[in-house]
Amino acid sequence: MAPPEHLPPSVQNLPDLVLVEIFTKVGANTPDFDSWKWTLSHVCYKWRSVLLSFPSLWSTIHLPFPGTSRCSLAPASTSLILHRLKTQLSRSQTHPLTISLSLPICTHAHQHLEILLKPFCDESPRWQNLILAADFPSLHFLHSILDQERKGLPELRSLNLILPPHNSTAATTTTTTTTTTSSSALFENALRLRDLTITSDPYCYTAKFLGVPFAQITRFRVTDLSSEMCGLLSEMPHLETLIIHRLRSIDSEISFRLPSLNTLVISAGAGPDSMSRFLNVLDVPNLHTLRLGCNGSQNAEIARFLKSSKRSLRSIALALTANTIDISIDSLPPDLDSLYLYRPSSEVIRTILAKTKTRIRELALFSASEEVKGGAITDLAIASQSRGLKKLWLYGHDTGGEEALHRIRQCGVEVVQCNKWWSEFLLDV
Repeated sequence: MAPPEHLPPSVQNLPDLVLVEIFTKVGANTPDFDSWKWTLSHVCYKWRSVLLSFPSLWSTIHLPFPGTSRCSLAPASTSLILHRLKTQLSRSQTHPLTISLSLPICTHAHQHLEILLKPFCDESPRWQNLILAADFPSLHFLHSILDQERKGLPELRSLNLILPPHNSTAATTTTTTTTTTSSSALFENALRLRDLTITSDPYCYTAKFLGVPFAQITRFRVTDLSSEMCGLLSEMPHLETLIIHRLRSIDSEISFRLPSLNTLVISAGAGPDSMSRFLNVLDVPNLHTLRLGCNGSQNAEIARFLKSSKRSLRSIALALTANTIDISIDSLPPDLDSLYLYRPSSEVIRTILAKTKTRIRELALFSASEEVKGGAITDLAIASQSRGLKKLWLYGHDTGGEEALHRIRQCGVEVVQCNKWWSEFLLDV
C-alpha cells in the first residue's frame, strides 16, 4: 500500500466524509456487489483508515455461494470464505445489513452451506435489506438454520425474491410437501417488511409458501405480473406503490380494488390488449402518479382510466401519438401538476397548449423530434408567460432552439437538459 505522502495532494486533502461519499457511490455503481471495499482498502493507508472507520461501508455483504454452479467445495475454500465473511461482519459492527444470498441449487452442497450461513443467521436481527436467490430446498435449509438460532428477521424492511419456476426443483423433489410446510414461516415474523420485489417467480408459486406478510406491504415491484400473481394484489390493502416491469395477459374476470395505491407504473405490456385489460379491472380511487410505457394503440382505454381517476391524479407519464392525442388530452385532470411525454411531435405539444385547462408546473419531453426544438418550444415560450410552467425537462436531443429556450428562462422557467432513457425514467420512483 502507498503511504499517504505518496498520494497526489488533491487526494490527501479530501475530507474523510467526502471519501466515504465517494466510496459509497462506487459501491452502488459497481457490478461486483461486494469486493470493491476490499480492493479500495489496499490502495493506501489513508483509504484503508477511512474504510475501517465507517462500519456502514462494510454493511453490504454478498454471498454468491460457490456450490451454486457445482456440488462440491474444497474445505480450504470454505475456510477462506468464512474468514472473509466473519471479518466483514465484524467491521460492520452494529450497522443494519444489506444482504445478498445466492444459495445453491444442489442439495449435496448443503454441508458447506450451513457453515457459511451460520454467521449470517447469527446477525439476522440486523438484516434490513435482503436479496435472496434460492430454490425450495435451500429456502427450507435457510429457515431451519434461522429456527435453530431462534432468531427472526425483526428489522427486515426490504425483500427481493429471485426464485426458480415451481416446476423446476420443487416439483421434481419427493419432499415438496414437507419443504412447503417447513418453509412457510420463513418471513412471517418480518413485522417491519414494507418493500417487496419479486424478480423471478412468474406464477407466484414459491412466494406464497414463504410466509411473506403481504397485508403489510406498501411497495411492490414485480418483473412479470400475470393473472396468477394478480391474486396477491387483493392481499395488499395498504399497497401504495405498484411497479410492473412487464404486464402479461390478465383474466378479464378478475377485479380488485387498491384503496391506498397512489403510484402505478407499467413499463410494458406483453400483448396488444394486456394494458387495457388490466386498467379495466383496476379500481384505484386515490391514485396520484401514473406512468405508462405503452404505444398509442391502447389510448382509448387509457383515456377511460384517466377520466375515472381525474379527481386524484397529479402526475402523468404517457407515450402518445398524434392520432390519439385528442382522446387523452381531453381526459387530463384539472389539477395536474406534471406531465411527461414520450416522443411528442409539435402537433401533440400544440394540442396540449390549446386544449388543456390545467396549469401544468412541470413538463418533460422525451426523445422529442427536431420540430420540438423549433416551433413547439417557441409555443412553450409564449405559453409560459401566461401559464404556471415552472420546470421544463428536455431528454434525448441536443440544445437546439436556444432563442426559444432563452425566452422560456426569462419567464422564470427552469430548463433542464439531460440524457435518460424513457424506460429508466418510468421505473425510477
